[in-house]
Amino acid sequence: MFGSSRNGLLGVDVGAGLVKAAQLRRTPTGFSVVAAAIPRSTDALASPLEQRVTEIKALRSLAPKLRGVDGAALISMRDCELSALGQDDPSLGYAEQAPRATDQWGDESGGYQLSTTLSEVEAVCDGFDRIGLRCTTVDGTPTALARALQLIPDYRPDELVMGFDWGASSATLVGAKAGVARYARRLKVAGFDEVIQEVAEQLALAKQDADRAIARYGVSAEQSAGAIVSKALRAALSTLPGELRRTLSHLEGKLKARAPSRWVIFGAAATTPGLPRMLEESLRVRVEPWTAAGVEIDEASNAPICLFGPAVALSALRWEDAS
Repeated sequence: MFGSSRNGLLGVDVGAGLVKAAQLRRTPTGFSVVAAAIPRSTDALASPLEQRVTEIKALRSLAPKLRGVDGAALISMRDCELSALGQDDPSLGYAEQAPRATDQWGDESGGYQLSTTLSEVEAVCDGFDRIGLRCTTVDGTPTALARALQLIPDYRPDELVMGFDWGASSATLVGAKAGVARYARRLKVAGFDEVIQEVAEQLALAKQDADRAIARYGVSAEQSAGAIVSKALRAALSTLPGELRRTLSHLEGKLKARAPSRWVIFGAAATTPGLPRMLEESLRVRVEPWTAAGVEIDEASNAPICLFGPAVALSALRWEDAS
């Protein structure tokens, strides 16, 4: 999927918890990715435009490693509505209040619509413009995940692979084949930020301390303080396996095919010790954090590469558009 240009687009994932940026670059041995994550703006008094400008300006700290002025942005599922075509569209209720931007896709098994407010799209594009960048594409999570799955090791275009993005505000499940999201659903589970808050309340910890404890111990610690944290986390995740199994049954009915046996996790859940293994045992599938075959992450990057899947997929649009 990679053409002749040496540098990909600047891919910016405007998540609910972190803003992630990534740019792919050719190297003598393959590809490398310059990547960084920064906290999302929390200024409640600032307008969406002011928040986006602040966030995107902070990404300039990556300079001089970034090349070019063209970028692509992903808008958080927190700010989007996802619906199956032919069903009631949740975004219709907003029609008179705020104009919306929509994207539709599908095949013989059905289609989907993703929408967000036009003002959110304009704010992101204006944020790019104010710091001398040009936003050429605004994307959504389901389609970005589907493309990111094409970069995983041992990928086969004819294989239906499940992508599970569990971020701060929401959890999205995508069944993709050949770069197309043939199945997409926003799960009825709390965002990972709420899971952290629940653990904090169970253990009478500050949320920041609970976040650090989850990142250290995950779901499988068996001794001392770690076991207490893992027990609290497993309790907070108790509804997840059932929701995933119900979703898989729905997928099999919709696509008239067996659910994928290979799962790839994106987002905060992918960095939680023991969580992929817990899902494997519960669902009896292969579960792995997202990574890109033949792509090395820059040594200065401040977060695991599994957090950057959508941003890397956005960067790779440089070559997809050229093909």
